[in-house]
Parts: sequence; structure tokens; C-alpha cells
Amino acid sequence: MSPIGRVFIVLNLALSAAFLGFSGFYLHNVDSYKAKLNQEIKAHKADNTRNEEQIAKLSSDLDAAKADLQTTNARLNEKVSALKASDEENKDLKSRLNKLQASMQSVEASLSTMADTVERQNARNAELEKAFLAAKQEKEQALNERSDMADRLAVAEADLAKANTRIEALQGEINEKVAQIRDFQVRFDAAIAKVPQLDRILRGAVPPIDGTVANVDGNLKLVTITTGSEAEVKKGYTFAIHDGKTYKGEVEIIDVMEGAAVGRIRQLVQGASIRKGDRATTRIN
Repeated sequence: MSPIGRVFIVLNLALSAAFLGFSGFYLHNVDSYKAKLNQEIKAHKADNTRNEEQIAKLSSDLDAAKADLQTTNARLNEKVSALKASDEENKDLKSRLNKLQASMQSVEASLSTMADTVERQNARNAELEKAFLAAKQEKEQALNERSDMADRLAVAEADLAKANTRIEALQGEINEKVAQIRDFQVRFDAAIAKVPQLDRILRGAVPPIDGTVANVDGNLKLVTITTGSEAEVKKGYTFAIHDGKTYKGEVEIIDVMEGAAVGRIRQLVQGASIRKGDRATTRIN
């Protein structure tokens, strides 16, 4: 039998015992009153009315007791309902408990997995510690190499300073050469003005030579081509510049070296520009 049924039976028994006790007490009092009434009926007729009033009062009390009993029963029913609700809640709690137990089993499995993970992580940490020590040694070695590189950099900066000084000196020489070239061009133009056939004569004396534009200095109007003394290029030779389709202008050689020659742009087609990779040749007259 469930606990709720037991409680319900106990409450019913208690209420029944109370009712029986009250009824017995009431009946006993009635019998007592009746006995006294029979014994004293002749002597106490005047008390009959009072006794009836008492009986009426007791009846009223009985009705009140019955009403209290009904109220108690209603409360008992409420208690029973509450017990049923508690039973349903207990069932729900048991269900939740089962779910919690299942969750605990899952958590235990997760903890086992985490323990394995922690063990692997510890092994990984040991490997990382070894790697850290190795990296630390490499860092110290790199610092030493950086110090050595700093020394080399200082030497390189000193060499660069010397090179810059040399470049400045060479730039001065280039400027002097450019001035000389300009003076030579003025003289050459004057000679051409005096002897119109001189330019054609000079062109006829230049052998066929081909090359490629390696560099262009637009400010100085200088062009470097990829052919030099090995191809018998000489100062004063004129190279026509084109891109394979379009003629762009002419360059007059002012300096020759092994594998390269530097020329000055003496004629440029309007709207054209000489670029690295253009072709240079003495074949176009």
C-alpha cells in the first residue's frame, strides 16, 4: 500500500474515533440527563424546559461538530490532493534523478576522457619544454649571429659610405663628360651645317650592329645598349631605336665598354619614348 493510502486510512480512523468518542460522550450525557429527569420528573418539572434547551444547545453543538467534521473532511481531501500532487512531484523528481544519474555517468566518461587528454597534454608539454629549450639555444645562437651581423653591417656601412663617395666622384665625371658631349654635339652640328653630306658619309662607315636597350636615363637623355667593344661599337656610331614595329629615334654612342655602350639621344620622334627592351641597330639609314 502506498504512503498516501496509509495516511488516508489513519486520518479516517482518527476522525471516526473522535466522532465515536464525541457521540458516546453525548449519548452518555443524554442517558444521564434522562435518568435524572425520570428520577426527578415529578420534583423538577420546572427544569424540563431548561433541559430541553440544553438538548437543543447540544443538538446545535452536534450540528456544529458535524460542520467541523465536514470542514475537516474537506481539508483532508485537500491534503489527499496535495499528497497526490506530491506523489506526482516525487515521480518527476525520480525521473529527473534518473536523468541526473545518466548525466553523471556521461560526466564520468568525460572525466575519463579528460584524464587521457591531460595525460597526452602533459606529454605534449614535455615535448614543448624540450622544444622551448632548443628554441632558447637557437635564440642565443641567433643573438650571437645578430651581433656578428651588426659588426658586418658596420663594415658594410663603411663600405657604402666609400661607395657613395666614389659615386659622387663618378657623377662629377659624368657631368663633365656630358658637358664635353654637348660641346662636341655643338661642334658636330656646326660641321654638319658646313658639310651636309658628312652625316651620310659617317653613316655609311658604320658596320651593321644590333643590340637591345638595357637602361634609359630620361633626365640626362642617356641610353645604355647591350653591345659594346666586342661588337666593334665605337664612339660616334649612331643607333636607330625601334620596338620591332615603330621607329622611335636615334642614339649617338658617347662611351663604349665590354658588353655595353652608352649613347645620347640625339633625335626622338614626337610622342615616342625609348624604353628598356627596345631594339637598337645601325642597319636603318
